[in-house]
This record gives sequence, structure tokens and C-alpha cells, in this order.
Amino acid sequence: MELTARDFERIPRENLRIPVHEFARLWLTAERRGDALAAEGRGDWYLTGVQMTCSWLAGAFVTFNYPAGPVRQRSQAPITEDHAEGLRGTDREGN
Repeated sequence: MELTARDFERIPRENLRIPVHEFARLWLTAERRGDALAAEGRGDWYLTGVQMTCSWLAGAFVTFNYPAGPVRQRSQAPITEDHAEGLRGTDREGN
């Protein structure tokens, strides 16, 4: 996934507990590593989980290229597969 400055600007700050520049650096590093592995025909499930979590927390959209044409949808949560945007509206403290 190619990330742009606009992707980083749209990250909902309330979804993060670290500075946005640190999150952006992690997300960009994970995406670059994933691209490098894909170019080698390799994969890493742990890395995929990091990429999916970053994309979900950022409220990013992904495009799937199907035979009938591309479909764009919001990233899904890695475990629940929910398409709701990141952590907005959830009780993150477990109370």
C-alpha cells in the first residue's frame, strides 16, 4: 500500500495513544517491509497483522481489484473484521 501525506493527515488522533508522527513512522515502515517481502514472493503473518491494525486505526480505505472492477472500502479490524473506523466510540479502558 502506498501511503501519502494525506493518509497521515487523516489519522483520527483520538485513536492513538502515541504522537501521530511515531504511529506514521511505524505504519510506513510496516508497509515498506510488506512491499519488499511481496516483491520477493514472501509473506509474514505478524507483519500483516501490524499493517492491518495500522490501517484500521488510521481509518484508511483499501482498494480490492476484483474481475468486475475495483472496490474501495474502509479497512477492517484484524480480529473482529468490523469496518467501523478505528477505536472511535469504544470504551478503550475496558470499563
